[in-house]
Parts: sequence; C-alpha cells; structure tokens
Amino acid sequence: MTMGQCNKMLEEMSFNALFQKLPVGIEVYDERGQLVDLNRTDENLFAISRKDIMGINLFENPNFPEDKIARLKQGEMVVFDCNYEFDNIQTNEYYNIDPKKEGTNLRLSIKCVPLKGEAEDICGYVLMFTDETEEYQKSEKVEELFTKLKTVMRCSDSSFERSWCGRLRWSRFGLHL
Repeated sequence: MTMGQCNKMLEEMSFNALFQKLPVGIEVYDERGQLVDLNRTDENLFAISRKDIMGINLFENPNFPEDKIARLKQGEMVVFDCNYEFDNIQTNEYYNIDPKKEGTNLRLSIKCVPLKGEAEDICGYVLMFTDETEEYQKSEKVEELFTKLKTVMRCSDSSFERSWCGRLRWSRFGLHL
C-alpha cells in the first residue's frame, strides 16, 4: 500500500468513526430517496437495526409533512419539528417497529439537506435528527403547573394576582418575570 492509499484509508476510518459517534441521528439517502446509510445514534433513537430498514424511502415516511417532502424534492433545505408517532409507522407499514416503541412518540427536531452535484442536480439527501422529547415534556409540565398556579392565584388574593400575574411570562425557554 502506498502512503497516499494509507492516508486515504485513515481519513475514511476517521470519518466513519466520527459519523458513527455523532450525538445526533444521521440518515443518508440516494437521489431517489432510498436509505443508503445511517449512524448508531439513529439506530438507537428509533430502536431499529440497519439491516431491517436499508432501502426504505424517505418520501414515503408517514410522519413527515407532505409540504416538507415537496420542498425537499425541489432542492430546498427543510427544518421542522415533528411529533414522530411509532404507531403511525406501524399502521402504514413503513418499517417494522420494536414492540417497546408501540404507543410512543418522539419529539424530534429534523434538518433535511439535499446534496447537489456540480450541475445543481440532487444526488442525495442527509437527514439529521435531534431528540427533543425530554425538553418538550419538561416545558409541557412547567406550562401545566404555571396554568394551575395562575388559577390558584386568581382564586386567592386578587391584589397578589394583579401584582404578579402581569409580570410573569412563559416562553419556550422558561418562566420570566
């Protein structure tokens, strides 16, 4: 093996190691939308095995909004949040889900990037998945508790409610005075 071949092999090994260890799920699709590669994080996130889902079609995913798929096919980068319902996957026979995933949902942040050749033709797609489920559940719980607090405050001393309720604001990032 020449020095150049050794360096190329080391680069490929380094890239593959990095690809496999990224903390976000990554899926790579060809120009027709057929799955050709994914990393371990993706396998763990969706409780799937590489051999069981290779070749599934991105454009047939029942959890992806049709308008996002259309924009991706037109060559646009698409970013969206998705309530990924495993029962929807099973019902539509998109792929066989792990029985432990039945009845569960993931709250995902998804970024879809079309890969383009020199002539700007689409030669594939890369999808990145970030699991936001825990954060989403926490914010939902805080919002629920905040609503209960406001109800209690309305039923108690109205001067307390007037002085504090007007100052409290809720956003995705928490409670603000």
